[in-house]
Amino acid sequence: MPSAYRTGHFSFWHGAYNRTFVTPSLNGPLTQTPKKASVVPKTPFVLRLIRGGLRWLGKIAPGLSSRLAYRLWFYPRRFDTPAREKRWLADAEPVEIRHNEERLVGYQWGSGPVVLLVHGWDGRGSQMAAFAAPLAAAGYRSVAVDLPAHGQSTGRRTNMAEAADAINTIAEAVGPVEAVIGHSFGAGALARSMATGLKVNKAVLISSPANLRWMADSFYSMLDLSPRIQRGIEARINRDFGQSIWEEVSADHNLQGSSIPGLIFHDQGDRDIPFSQAERIAEAWPAARLVPTDGLGHRRILRNQEVINTCVEFIRTPPARPAQSRT
Repeated sequence: MPSAYRTGHFSFWHGAYNRTFVTPSLNGPLTQTPKKASVVPKTPFVLRLIRGGLRWLGKIAPGLSSRLAYRLWFYPRRFDTPAREKRWLADAEPVEIRHNEERLVGYQWGSGPVVLLVHGWDGRGSQMAAFAAPLAAAGYRSVAVDLPAHGQSTGRRTNMAEAADAINTIAEAVGPVEAVIGHSFGAGALARSMATGLKVNKAVLISSPANLRWMADSFYSMLDLSPRIQRGIEARINRDFGQSIWEEVSADHNLQGSSIPGLIFHDQGDRDIPFSQAERIAEAWPAARLVPTDGLGHRRILRNQEVINTCVEFIRTPPARPAQSRT
């Protein structure tokens, strides 16, 4: 499949609540209590500028406007590694893997069966490192690799199909893989990998999109694109990849009827990817359990100790054996 298409969501509108963790209720979703009332963030100036430029260009050159908007899907942004992630990386061993023409840079902790950690769009492997120490203590080797065009890995543009292929390459290099934990775009890419050959015994998806239709509509809404520009983008999608791409990179399609045991974590107040996306995946994936959270947002969920502990316990618990009938 060509690697010219990014199926993740653009990241300008990610919001953040200022909240403090508390012990979750055993009878309800994992929660944290707000320090102060949340405020809807102002639209960033760069996003307003892009919206205005595409709107103006769409009136005089709609073809060019749709082409430029389409290209925006390809390019992730790189951010500095925060101090907490640098502390996690201090105990890591470096990993380097070749994938096609790209050099993928990653990290590993511990020893034992491999748990592959996959970050989201605009992210990096170190974002998943809060899982490393608990997994190592449970007897697992965690491997987190920067996807193409992310973190320290090479490349400038990527897409979900390429990310899924890269995950398969990583798994071949470090495997066999016992379990996977993926976040956001990375969770969707994992679902694609699992449908195209990745063999795992357990899977955890966190804050995952369910399908390309929602991702496209979200992108259109974020950039305030006119119906004409939307049609131009979708014509390019279908031209470059065929109409089957709408299912091929959709988690609810790739996990339909899967017997792989799984957990689906999603915050009910996630402002990047709505909780309804997790419900769609859970409906399609009968072997998975949906675990709602409240107040953990789209990214802080990766650092919540209760979420981490639940993941580790799930991975280390042997699958239940089917009951044997008496004769």
